[in-house]
Amino acid sequence: MLGAMLGLERHALATVSFAGEPGGAVVAGKWPLPVPVPPARPRHWINASACPDAGLERCVELRAVPQTLDASRGTLILRSTGEWLAQPAFAPTPLPLPQAC
Repeated sequence: MLGAMLGLERHALATVSFAGEPGGAVVAGKWPLPVPVPPARPRHWINASACPDAGLERCVELRAVPQTLDASRGTLILRSTGEWLAQPAFAPTPLPLPQAC
């Protein structure tokens, strides 16, 4: 996730936006990304979108969606603001990342 975020940060430094096109609503790059990359079987798929309540000129959010049930952590979230979150299956909204992560 950090590598993907660094790539997006480099793009934003050059274009002043995380969007693939000026004024666009689609995050730069090719999404989703498998983790690990093939030929290994992906354990997570990383998706990118604008942060809630913010446009791509201000914030991008990466979500690592597990391919097998992870009841305690669920989807891992990294925002360009530096915020790390998790969204367990039972949680309607993201929560602070658990200490064990």
